[in-house]
Amino acid sequence: MSGTLFLCGAGNSEGVRLALATNAEQGRWDRLAVLDDDPQRRGEKLLGVEIVGGFDVLGEARPGTVEVVNLVARTTRGRARAREKIASFGHPFAPLVQASVDTGGVHLARDVTVYHNVILSPDALVAAGSVLFMGSMVGQGARLGQGCVVAAGGGGGGGGGRAGPPAPGSKTRCTSAREPR
Repeated sequence: MSGTLFLCGAGNSEGVRLALATNAEQGRWDRLAVLDDDPQRRGEKLLGVEIVGGFDVLGEARPGTVEVVNLVARTTRGRARAREKIASFGHPFAPLVQASVDTGGVHLARDVTVYHNVILSPDALVAAGSVLFMGSMVGQGARLGQGCVVAAGGGGGGGGGRAGPPAPGSKTRCTSAREPR
């Protein structure tokens, strides 16, 4: 696909970096742009990618020419609200999966974000809207519901967080247990 990838939420520069790396490898989009509903941020750049406006810009985009990624991930509630707002414009969500992550035998929904150094075991299922942060792990046969946020725990000392069941100190949060879409 050519066209624009809209990165929704300017508070996640790591997500912008993942999008840039994904596009450099796949050449999937002609343009990347950040959207954020804070009008004070318009015109700023995150890693060279401009914040061009609020989520309402999606209402002006021509169908079939854009994809979107929800970079809001501070809380699952905020992520779910952002996803609902973004989805209301009818554009498809794009996956962002770090190329070095082994996804063999894993069932990934289309709308997932997977950062570097994530371990995905075979037969794991990651549902739509989920995000797996650096150093997290999803064990064999684990089922992550829609909108899960998995972050490594332990304050950077290794021993990452995991999903199904959560490790002590990890920050695994999910909104439901639906199959991927």
